[in-house]
Amino acid sequence: MGRAGLPTLASFLITRLGNVPFNGEIKEWALASAPADHAEILRRRDLFNNLRTLTALTVLTAFALLIVLPPWPADHAGRTDPVRPGPFRGPRTSGWS
Repeated sequence: MGRAGLPTLASFLITRLGNVPFNGEIKEWALASAPADHAEILRRRDLFNNLRTLTALTVLTAFALLIVLPPWPADHAGRTDPVRPGPFRGPRTSGWS
C-alpha cells in the first residue's frame, strides 16, 4: 500500500464511520432539542475528529517527505560509498580527456 496508503484509508474510514453519523445526529438537534447526554456525544465526536485530523496530518507529512527526500536506491543496502543520482551509477566517463 505505500507509505501514505494506510493512514489515508484510516482517515476515510474514520470520516465515513465516525464523523458522518455524528454529524447527522447533530443536525437533528436543530429540529428538536439536544438529548440529555449531548455532552458525551460531542466528546465522542471530538475524539473521532481528532483521530481524523491526526491521520490526515500523517498523510500530509508522508507526502511531504516523499517529495523532499531523495529516493533510496534498492541496491544501496550495506554500501558505504556514495551513490550518484541518475540512471548511470558506473564510473563517470566522458568523451573528453
